[in-house]
Amino acid sequence: MPTSLIGGGLALAGSIFGANKAADAAKASSKMQMDMYRQNKENLQPWMTTGGNALNQYGAAIGLNGPGAQADYYNQWQNDPYYKGIMEAGTNAIQNSALARGRGYGGNVLNDLNRYSMDLQKGAYDQRLNQLFGVSEAGRGAGSAVAGVGTTAAANAGNFNANAGYAQGAGIMGGANALTNALNTDATRQALGNFFMPSFNPV
Repeated sequence: MPTSLIGGGLALAGSIFGANKAADAAKASSKMQMDMYRQNKENLQPWMTTGGNALNQYGAAIGLNGPGAQADYYNQWQNDPYYKGIMEAGTNAIQNSALARGRGYGGNVLNDLNRYSMDLQKGAYDQRLNQLFGVSEAGRGAGSAVAGVGTTAAANAGNFNANAGYAQGAGIMGGANALTNALNTDATRQALGNFFMPSFNPV
C-alpha cells in the first residue's frame, strides 16, 4: 500500500479520534451545567415551597381565596399560640394593675381591656400579614434565582452541545480531506509514472 494512503488513513483516524474526544469533553461540560442547575433548584426548592404557602395564606387573609377561606384563616390566627400568649399576658397585666390599685373590674378597667384587645389584635394581624408577604417575597426571589440559573445553564449547555457537533463535523471533514489528499497524491504519482516510465524503458 502506498505510504501516502497509510498516512492519509492515520490522519483520518487521528482526526476523528481527536474530534470525538473534544465532543465528549463538550458533552461532559453540558451535563455539568445541567447538574449544577438541578442542584441549585433542589437547594432553593424549600424557599419556593414555603413562599408559595405563605402567598396562599396571605391571599386567604385578605379575601382573595373567598370569604370561607378568609374566615378560616382568621379563626386559625386567633388560636395562634404567639397571639394568644401576648393577649393573655397583656390582659393579666391590666387586671393585676387594677387589682393592685384597689379598682377591681370597674368600667375603666373594662375599657382598658377592650382597647388593649383591639389595638393588639390590629397590630398583631398587620404584623402577621407583613410576615406572610415577606416570606412569599423570599419564595419569589428563590424562584427568580432558579429561573436565572436555568436560563444560563440551558444557554451554556446548548453552546457546549453545539461545540460537540462542530468538533465532530470538523474532525470528519479534516480526516476526509487528509484521505482525499492522499488518494490524489497516489493518483498523481501513478499518472506521472505512466507518462515518464516509457522513456526509461526503450523498446
